[in-house]
Amino acid sequence: MANKTSKVITVKAKQAPITAQATITAQAPITALAVHTASAQTTTTGKYSAIANVCAVCGKPIVGGCVAGTVGSTCTQHLGKVGMYYKPAPANVQTNASFITLVQLCNHAQSIGLSRGFAVKQTGGDAGCKPPTSAVFTVFVFGKRKYVAQAALQALTALAPKK
Repeated sequence: MANKTSKVITVKAKQAPITAQATITAQAPITALAVHTASAQTTTTGKYSAIANVCAVCGKPIVGGCVAGTVGSTCTQHLGKVGMYYKPAPANVQTNASFITLVQLCNHAQSIGLSRGFAVKQTGGDAGCKPPTSAVFTVFVFGKRKYVAQAALQALTALAPKK
């Protein structure tokens, strides 16, 4: 057998820090385009360079032939819809035993053999742009945390494939 060698090249590129200041509330969907302020990033690898512009709404890099300050395709689809199916949580949601966090629901989904994404899709998706599949999967927002009713655990268990 012939010896095969591989060469790993690591290139460090200087990037300007992306600064963002945005406030999103559960009651008011995003309606303005200019929520995020960011500058274009340049990545250099050897003699080639690729410019990745960032989305004006969320700040994620947009790859391809786009102009700085444009909105990414996902943000264009979600514009005005983010959080439209969320409900404000009661004041005692953090101490109330009848609510669990969305993270706890996702952890339960994994423990019964479902994916975290499946649990999130039952609640209407991460951005809350779609309605929940059932009333028990309604998302309540308190601060930056998302909560669902305790009954969602049993409903999710019922959706799990039988072994």
